[in-house]
Amino acid sequence: MNPVPDKRRAPGLPQRILFLNDVSFQYGAGIAQARQIEAIIGLGIETGVLAWSPGGISLERVATRTIDPDLWLGIREVNHLEGGKSMSDETVITGLLMEVARFNPEIVLVGNLHAARWPFRLLPALTEIGCRVICFLHDAYLFTGRCAYPGTCRLYLTGCNETCPTADQYPALAPDLIAGAWQVRRDIFGGPHGIEVIANSRWNARMFKTALPSTQHVDTIELGADETVFKPGDRAAARQHLGLPPDKPVVLCAAVNFQEKRKGCEYLREIIAALKDSVTFAAFGHNAHEIPGLIGLGYHLEAHRLAEIYQAADVFLGTAVEEAFGQTVMEAQLCGLPVVAFQAGGVMEIVQDELTGKLVRIGDVPAAVVALQALLADPVTRAATADRAREHAVKHFSQPAHETRWLHYLTRQPQVTDSAVASTITLST
Repeated sequence: MNPVPDKRRAPGLPQRILFLNDVSFQYGAGIAQARQIEAIIGLGIETGVLAWSPGGISLERVATRTIDPDLWLGIREVNHLEGGKSMSDETVITGLLMEVARFNPEIVLVGNLHAARWPFRLLPALTEIGCRVICFLHDAYLFTGRCAYPGTCRLYLTGCNETCPTADQYPALAPDLIAGAWQVRRDIFGGPHGIEVIANSRWNARMFKTALPSTQHVDTIELGADETVFKPGDRAAARQHLGLPPDKPVVLCAAVNFQEKRKGCEYLREIIAALKDSVTFAAFGHNAHEIPGLIGLGYHLEAHRLAEIYQAADVFLGTAVEEAFGQTVMEAQLCGLPVVAFQAGGVMEIVQDELTGKLVRIGDVPAAVVALQALLADPVTRAATADRAREHAVKHFSQPAHETRWLHYLTRQPQVTDSAVASTITLST
């Protein structure tokens, strides 16, 4: 590939970054990656993607801004290289190193590898060909033996092994391989020469540091979204276009898959049952229609379509019991929606309790019902909460804020911290 002239890169920024992940722009982590790419291209950096299975989703489909063709290097699919199949780890690593070398990046930014099951020894191998390697922590996969979310299991602290209670769940791993997978993460990320890690929330960074106390290279870059797309809109027009009834307030929910246990659907069912006579509940995501009383609005990737759905609602409800960050909560706040949510992980960094919404104890259905009723019964308070939600989200989670965080990190400038938010972060016990 021919080099392109610098556009507006600040001093100290790399010329080229390669993203390496399993499924490109699919699902929550994929959307997060697309937003990271938009931010990095916005800094004037040439950017490409090497993905195991892109799924036919282009950056242009999920982006909110015009993509500079001189800076966007495109996606290369490498689904012929898959870990845990007929190829040895050495063969997979050698093949991937050759593919990475074709891009000639200064930095390789590694995202989720769950589906591809590429060996973790790939990471130090990348440093040996002259790349700076940074891993982005979307969930718990980098500090457990195999799972993306450990739930109540605490083996990741003492040593994941063949007793793993979820070994057959995605991303599945043979029980006799789990202890080795847990240890290799400690070998790669621990100590003064460990691979750099960036977490999507301060809560997730703390979880990583607790699991790997010897690690010395963990930072946080919260995600962001385009505040010019995710913004308040005409509620009545959005409801009419979506076919939502106009006679009741609308509470919106969201999940990639409503069958996923960590999304707290058992609690969502109870909340809907308690308020179904006075509230319309709607949701976007797979399998929403399986929950009685919940209007399914489909699964969407396009930002403008998602923004319209948020704009149709009065309140956003988050029932996730495990959440490393909470992109839909962030999007809802950008759209000026008050949020009622469980105190799960990174959600506590997005929602300002009693200011931009209400945080309740995980699983506390009565408290969630009361919080929803209070917001829906008081339009004045709801409007003030909505204004504060939008203002806070634009300041902290807009695309320019996201871009600035990457600028500071890549040029090794000190990150701006918010002690008021940091003080609310507590580790799961």
